[in-house]
Amino acid sequence: MGKAKKTQELVKKAIDLKVSQRTGLTKKKDREIYSFFCEHADFQSNLVLYGDVIHCIYQILLQESSSAMQELERAYQESVGSHEKIPRNSHANQFLSPLSLEARKIYGDYLKRFVKEGLVDFAKPEKSEDFYPCLRGYNYLNDPKFYRTTREGSSGSKELILE
Repeated sequence: MGKAKKTQELVKKAIDLKVSQRTGLTKKKDREIYSFFCEHADFQSNLVLYGDVIHCIYQILLQESSSAMQELERAYQESVGSHEKIPRNSHANQFLSPLSLEARKIYGDYLKRFVKEGLVDFAKPEKSEDFYPCLRGYNYLNDPKFYRTTREGSSGSKELILE
């Protein structure tokens, strides 16, 4: 293993330890789902793009699924996912695939848990009638020990510090 790869592994372990200490999440799967909330939270308002979190969960489910399930998902996306034979007055999200439904269920379960633990709350942005999940717990992406901001403003991004 190269030196850079080894350094990156050490930094990731340090991040996991800090997330565990600050959030109380000790299980790897819990920290992984929480990291999706962190990765998809706006850096300034902390509003979480929950559709992106669901998509990340879906990707994990797809990777971990059997080849038969992956084939079913592929067939589903090629037919229903591409809106074939969906009634005109219907929305595509009424016809979710089995893995998409499971991803939404997992997201909902974790959202409830994170709200209960004080890691996520709900906020109503200005000029909006809806409430959105908002990260209230520790976000390792905002920790200057691990990440530095590379661009300012709404398109800001973070870079892992490997020193």
